[in-house]
Formats: sequence, structure tokens, C-alpha cells
Amino acid sequence: MALPVDVETGVPFSFDNREVNAALVTLYENDPAIWKPEQLFLIGMCYAVEQRLDEALAVFEKLHAQDLSNPRFLTDLGNIHHMKGELDEAERLYQQAWQESRYATALKQLAVLYVQTKGSASLEPLVGDLLEYRSGHPESLEIQKLLLMYSLQSPDIEAGGRVYARVARSLSKETIEENEDLRRLVLLATLRFKEAADTKAAAGGAETADVETDD
Repeated sequence: MALPVDVETGVPFSFDNREVNAALVTLYENDPAIWKPEQLFLIGMCYAVEQRLDEALAVFEKLHAQDLSNPRFLTDLGNIHHMKGELDEAERLYQQAWQESRYATALKQLAVLYVQTKGSASLEPLVGDLLEYRSGHPESLEIQKLLLMYSLQSPDIEAGGRVYARVARSLSKETIEENEDLRRLVLLATLRFKEAADTKAAAGGAETADVETDD
């Protein structure tokens, strides 16, 4: 059977073709010793896609043991623990990958975990880092979305407004139009802060009228 090949590693692979994934896993299980570390990553991903999480965890632990300083392997380990519902361990691994290597994917995954378990407002401790890393790498768009989610849920509407303004200024019209989720978040945030500004302006006008009446 001819299998699609991953360009970077030369390994056949598909996220959405279970037949391909099963064939790849069978090849690996028949002779694990011949697989290189960069190829093992894809085996781990195949296990994860097929929800064979214990096997995926074993592969990513092996990769991590071979390269303790690699933040990608730490983050992948975190992803598997996340999928297994072992959230404290997932958070610890994401934190380690981020703090030691400033690996943007780990930061994004940490933020996603916070949103899932505590709500968007819980992103406040990460906002500074998310703003710093909101552009210039493959995770940029997802980080922008997370920041907009925070701006919508922050109990401090002025702080949320400042985050919204910085994100909105950094997004092109084309980027917004091309992504439905991003467009929806931008629209919701725009409405929230326009209403807040209108309310503040109306309150200011009422205060001015009160002063004039008192005079």
C-alpha cells in the first residue's frame, strides 16, 4: 500500500486517515528500534489521533528522555496529559516549556487550558506574555483569539479594552475577513467596548448637566 509521506521526516502520515495511521503504527510496532527520534514524533501523534493515549504518552516520554531541553517534546507530553484529563501535570509541563524556552506553542496551550478550566478571565496572569508573542510565529492567530476572549470576559473593562485595542490594531482587514472565529470575536469585542464608551460618555454628560443645574 502506498502511503502519503511527511515532507520533513520522510515518514508516511495522515491525521485524518485511520487506515494510514494504523499502517504506520503497525510498521512501528513490528520494529521500534529502527525509528529515528524525528520519526517517533509522528508515531506519537498517530497514537494520539487514534486515542491510544497511553501508547502516545510512552512515545513522547521516550522523546523527552532523549532531549530534555526540547520544549516541543515537553509541550507534546503536556498535550497528552491534557487529553487524558491530567490537567495539573499538563499545566506543569506547559509552564516548564514556556518558562525555560519561551516556546510560543506551550504558552498558547497553557492559555487554552486556563480558558477550558477557569474561564477566559483567568488569562490575566498570561496577558503580558500573550501580547508580546501575539505576532510573528505560527501560533499568532490563536493567541490573538485568546486575547480577544480575555478582553470580552475581563471584569476590568478598561484593562480588557486596552487588550482589545492592541489586538485590533495589529490585525489586518484581510486576516479578520479570512477567519470566521476571529471575525466574530472582533465584532463582539467591538460592540462591548463601544457600548462601554457610550455609557461612559452618557454618564459624563449627566454629571456635567448636574453641575450646571447646581450652579
